[in-house]
Amino acid sequence: MKLIIAFVFFTISFNTFCQTGQINAQIKRQDSLLEFKYLVIVLKQSGSIIKGTVPDTYGHFSLNNIAEGFYSLVIQQIGYRDYVTDSLKISNDTTIDLNFIYPPPCKFVYIKGQKPKCIGSSSF
Repeated sequence: MKLIIAFVFFTISFNTFCQTGQINAQIKRQDSLLEFKYLVIVLKQSGSIIKGTVPDTYGHFSLNNIAEGFYSLVIQQIGYRDYVTDSLKISNDTTIDLNFIYPPPCKFVYIKGQKPKCIGSSSF
């Protein structure tokens, strides 16, 4: 009987302290030369890396067991602009479904005598 009570108590307390959420996402290519195997997805909170993953060959990825809070999601690949999504709110037992087009579009600034520059979401 004590074993059953202990098990029930442990299960209830474990569920109370493990309040987590999940992110599921799909990345679509804007550049036909982009290969998903070179992408890196990073979840940050207050500038610190919390989790990371890579997408499958179709651009799908998931991040599981994310504690409640506000996060930034960054998609990166060398030679491309970063895609940053700020203020993702993760709540208890929440699943967020996202869709991205990568690399993100940019605004070009033209200055006479210089090459056009991409501004906004640029890692350069």
